[in-house]
Amino acid sequence: MDEQIPIKGWSYEGTAANQSVLATVTLSRVSGLPIADITRLLDEQPGSMRLDKLIRGLANGDIKHPSWTDAARARLNASITLHSLAAQEPLRQPSSSYDWRLFESFIVAELSGGSRETFMALFLDTHYWLLSAEVLFMGSVDSAPVYTRVVASRALAHQATSVVVAHNHPSGVLKPSHSDVSVTEKLSKARMLLDIRLCDDLIAAEGHCVSLRNLGFV
Repeated sequence: MDEQIPIKGWSYEGTAANQSVLATVTLSRVSGLPIADITRLLDEQPGSMRLDKLIRGLANGDIKHPSWTDAARARLNASITLHSLAAQEPLRQPSSSYDWRLFESFIVAELSGGSRETFMALFLDTHYWLLSAEVLFMGSVDSAPVYTRVVASRALAHQATSVVVAHNHPSGVLKPSHSDVSVTEKLSKARMLLDIRLCDDLIAAEGHCVSLRNLGFV
């Protein structure tokens, strides 16, 4: 018989303890894994953002469990996709100027906590309205290949007038590397040739985000 835990009266805005238990129960229901196993797997995750790391690990297959089935993975990935679509709604509002803080929470939710470096592009129209958000490249724990022609072709396909690119640092270090700065410069030059503005390059790590535009690299 399934273990029944009352959660009536709890809310996402509640205490950290309530949020943790509610998240564990919800993940157990979605994944089909026992709560005790979810708790153990959480304890095995290094550093902070343990729940995020566990969810991503189960979804992409990096974390194994005898009871973890393809059907359960499909349900979890569907839940992640639904959450991502809901998180994009605030970005589909017209604006007169680019404000990286509007994108910060979305990028952190999408990329922070991943075990591999992931490169994402957000394609915007003239009013900075989000047209599409796409993961374009995935790499290793400390790097991901980035091809400017792919970013450019996707921007043209969406008829975007500006682009925000973002990636995560699985190491947890927010400081941009020399490679990060080099990629940003290449993308900026390519965008100028196509008359598509590179608004920013965001880096997410351990629940935080930094803007290379604010640092003077864009």
